[in-house]
Amino acid sequence: MDLTTLVQRMGEQQNTSNRILTFENGQVIERNHATVYRDVKAACAALTEWGVQPGMRVGIRAPNSYQWVIHDLALIELRAVLVALTDDFNATPAEYLFEKYSLSLLLVPSSDRESRPAGLPIALLDGANGALRALPRGSQTPDPNFDRMG
Repeated sequence: MDLTTLVQRMGEQQNTSNRILTFENGQVIERNHATVYRDVKAACAALTEWGVQPGMRVGIRAPNSYQWVIHDLALIELRAVLVALTDDFNATPAEYLFEKYSLSLLLVPSSDRESRPAGLPIALLDGANGALRALPRGSQTPDPNFDRMG
């Protein structure tokens, strides 16, 4: 299986007993493939509406979460490049991240709402977003080996 078929396969398995478990707010949350598939497709629609295209670099600066997984899968589906920004980057200014990593968009948790500087396309993973537009940066040609594992 290659990476680009993950979401497709999940869509095909909506009626199976397969589940994804996450730990949220001190509880184990169980979601079936139909729910995950729907959430990934909704994230794809939002990312596309914001102008994310194949080959664009999108950063996620957030703790591990269900929304992180959903957006990671959506970026794979769109053939965009995920730039995973760990907790080490929490104090790093967004302007620096956009410049250093050639980001077109940055995704953050709603707890980061106050640190979103004006003029940069920064979206909340788990909250409402206004009109955003991803920055067109450099080549948007996807890597020809994008879907190869190993």
